[in-house]
Amino acid sequence: MTDEVLTDERIAHLLGMPKRLMSDPGKWARKPGHEQIGCEYRGENDERFHFFARKNLRLSEDFSCGLRWLSPGGEETILIRFNGRSHSHGNALGEPLLTLEFHVHRALGRYLERGLKSDAYAEQPRFPYATVVQAAHHLARECALDSLPRILIQADLL
Repeated sequence: MTDEVLTDERIAHLLGMPKRLMSDPGKWARKPGHEQIGCEYRGENDERFHFFARKNLRLSEDFSCGLRWLSPGGEETILIRFNGRSHSHGNALGEPLLTLEFHVHRALGRYLERGLKSDAYAEQPRFPYATVVQAAHHLARECALDSLPRILIQADLL
């Protein structure tokens, strides 16, 4: 949640503004059962964003990558998150259930107005992906990231 009321228009503006990479993590950080990376981006008016990605070391279809917005007041809101198909996802406001499908969580004003989490809504992806690297590339295009961390670009070349 955030200290600012996020409307669909404000969310679209945040997602669509050009963002430049401020730090490159260089490599995946190994944690128990998974690897993860994170890095910072800056947008217009010094808007701050955090890109994150996680992949399960045992189950290739269990992954996630997304973009958080950091409000001027310090609150964090997940604007978008691409997930693998390792789990089903229901939607709180009557939208269809997604059963073991790749899916994308999107912040929606109507969910936030009701006090639901910013990533409570999920839908089928607009473009197909099957790996965390492919999902990250779709996220970069959709969210106007100037580049991805090198490790994701290098993985795409393998």
